[in-house]
Amino acid sequence: MAKVHTDRNLLFGILALQMDFVTRDGLIAAMHAWALDKREPLGEILVARGALAPRDRDLLEPMVARHAPSVAWQVERLKGEVGRDRTEIVVVEGLAAHALWQRLAEFDAVESFGPLSVATSFPRSKALAFARPQGNLEFARDSGWAAKVQVGSGIVVAHASQRVFDRDLESEAALNIPVHLVTRTRDEAARLGGSLILSRCPTEWKAWAKVWGEPRGDWPIMERIKAALDPGSVLNPGRFVGTI
Repeated sequence: MAKVHTDRNLLFGILALQMDFVTRDGLIAAMHAWALDKREPLGEILVARGALAPRDRDLLEPMVARHAPSVAWQVERLKGEVGRDRTEIVVVEGLAAHALWQRLAEFDAVESFGPLSVATSFPRSKALAFARPQGNLEFARDSGWAAKVQVGSGIVVAHASQRVFDRDLESEAALNIPVHLVTRTRDEAARLGGSLILSRCPTEWKAWAKVWGEPRGDWPIMERIKAALDPGSVLNPGRFVGTI
């Protein structure tokens, strides 16, 4: 029963923040108080502190009651799908969950790594294999790669540090290092049935790196649509899919 109450309170806080019913600081302060004494529901703590209007609490409570079983079902489903190959599943709760959500939300915009960031899309069963430490890309903790895997959607976002460019590539000419890295990363995505785009890279790479991936059959259609909407090609030329 405690686990159910914890899930409901966390869901309440997430929905309240997403709907702008509470501020981030107000929610953090209330979650601190709730973590110390979980006998009082998070919604009541927020109202008592003046961080949440009673009418908004009354609106959120039925939404939480409706969605809580769905969230629990999704967690169990993911455990079944991802845990088949003995992958460790950890459910994060309380203040640790809030901190994790914040880090995940900010991850895509991280610029403190190297010049290369990639976004990939896979069948759900393959996304974890792409970012697993024992994979060909070696996304291990100390490898210089940082990856966020969305198992439910099959999307992987990864940032490479400068260390990735230097590791194990001393024998190659410096000019070949970016080519080697991009090709190796894209080949690994293709091997697992996925696609890969470069979400961030130096401008000079874009002449050869195929930022949007390998050409697809629907690209000529998009090219014709772009030409109809922008016959003079003045709107970001070369910046759309397939360098359209």
